[in-house]
Formats: sequence, structure tokens, C-alpha cells
Amino acid sequence: ALRVHGEVLAATGTMVVLALTRSFLTLGIFAGFLFVALLGTSGINDMLPGFLLMAGLVTLEHHRLSGGALLAVAAAVKPYCLAWFPAAMGYGGVAAAVALVGISGVLWSPLLVWGPASFLRSVEMAATVHPVPTNSLNMPALRILAAPLALASVFVRSWSLMVVAGAAIFLVVLFLDRWASYGYWLVVLPILGMVVERWLRQRATRSTRLMPRSEPLPSGG
Repeated sequence: ALRVHGEVLAATGTMVVLALTRSFLTLGIFAGFLFVALLGTSGINDMLPGFLLMAGLVTLEHHRLSGGALLAVAAAVKPYCLAWFPAAMGYGGVAAAVALVGISGVLWSPLLVWGPASFLRSVEMAATVHPVPTNSLNMPALRILAAPLALASVFVRSWSLMVVAGAAIFLVVLFLDRWASYGYWLVVLPILGMVVERWLRQRATRSTRLMPRSEPLPSGG
């Protein structure tokens, strides 16, 4: 029950962030999507890392240390959030890199007690839970494409490109695997929707500025 409540709170937090960033179209789709409601109350565990990821990326734009710390927490909850680390380091510079590495080191320190072998074994065991390919392209060999994407992401210098670069790595690693959860979409689509809406607002603002101003008609007489 606690996990269900946590996921519902995380979904609510995601909607609050979308509202604060004026991503109203994405907010409407997310809030009204029955799929979101069903997964949120079923206790799926992807909404919390999705919320932490979004909060971290949004915060990173103006506060490098705090944003990096939130992103590190998201990756500790679900390692797939590591997909945004290279671009976040490229965009956020030294401050973001220090936060990401430092907080991650603390949160992942129990791994030293358990041993990396135990962690890798748990990953292998988790893979055996879903022996039948589902919801993915089932081309795991192509996941190597994430390596050049990660390398290129280090040179990202804009916030929107940082989000898109991380999302590209996320999609390559997870959806080219043998199995993927529908919940993964709840992690990546809201933040991509935010990027699209920001681009549309910027484009609309530029178009408005380029419109010729109408001159007042001369008065008769």
C-alpha cells in the first residue's frame, strides 16, 4: 500500500512540475490518460524515478548542484536514469558532475558491501522473469549504439538537447532489449513533452516579434 501511495504522490508531483513549467498540453494528456491512472494505482515503480528525473532536469537548468543531486537520487531509485548523466555533465559542467558523482557514490556505497557480483547477478535474475520478448524491438545487440550517443552527449550545451540526448540513450538501451515495461514511457514522455512545448512557445514568440506592426490609419478631414 505504501508503494502505491508513493507512486500516486509521484504522479501528482509530475503534474505539479508540468503546471509550473507551463507544459499544459502535456499536463492535460498525462492527467487524463487512463493508462497513467491504472498504472499509478497498481503500484508500478516507474513514476517516482520519473518525477525525480523531471525535477532534477528542470532544477539543473538554474541550479547545477541541486539538479545534479536530484538526478543522482533518481538514478539510485532506478538505474535507467543514468542515461541522462553524460548530457547533464556536459550541460551542467563541473558543478553538476561533482553532484552526480558525489551523491551517486554515497547512495551506491552499499554496493561495496554486497559486492558488484551480487548486483550483476540480481540483474541477470531479473531478466529471467520476462523470458518472452514483450513491448520492445528485441534487438539487444544494437544497444551498443548507446555508447556513441553517450560520448556525443558530453558536448551538449543546451537544456533541451540535454533532455533529448538522455532520452535517446534511454530509448536505445531499454526498448532495444528483449523486454520493456509500459511504465518506461511514463518516465520519458512527460519530459519530452515539456521540451516540445517549450520549443513551440519559443517559436510562437519569435513569430510574433517578426510580424509587421500595423500602422494606424490617417484620420480624415
